[in-house]
Amino acid sequence: MAKVNDTLYTVTARADASGTVTLSLPAGAVSDALGNLSAASTSTDGTVTYVSPLTVAPTSVTVTEGDLGSSYTVSSTLPATAPILVAATVGTPAWATVDPSTASVPTTGGSVSLVVTAVDDAETNGTRQTSVTHTVTSTDQNFDGLVLAPVDLTVLDDDVVD
Repeated sequence: MAKVNDTLYTVTARADASGTVTLSLPAGAVSDALGNLSAASTSTDGTVTYVSPLTVAPTSVTVTEGDLGSSYTVSSTLPATAPILVAATVGTPAWATVDPSTASVPTTGGSVSLVVTAVDDAETNGTRQTSVTHTVTSTDQNFDGLVLAPVDLTVLDDDVVD
């Protein structure tokens, strides 16, 4: 929060994922140099809808043991001042791998593809559900820590019961 003048302040809020941010200030939350407490905020524009510049598509992937795998894309609609790194992690147990495990989204905007491949074992373990989660890091503070949706992952078995 920054003071603009004696009656106006600017509030900066950071959103980590798409959604609605509602700002309000209760009575007494701010005081001036003389100790006078503020009234409750009455602004009519205290709600902002934020849309993350990072998206994942599709949000559901199916892979089969022994196959080449399936891909999904992480995209940015805005340019960045520094590399945007997306680390992908498959849930435990890790029935699949993601390549690359850390992808770099172009700083000019655009997208990067990640390939999910099932771990081909000799066990008959049927269809399994898990997910791929993401951690976003960047020295560009507009991107660092943004939340990406997980990719729901279905792993199909290629082994049959004897």
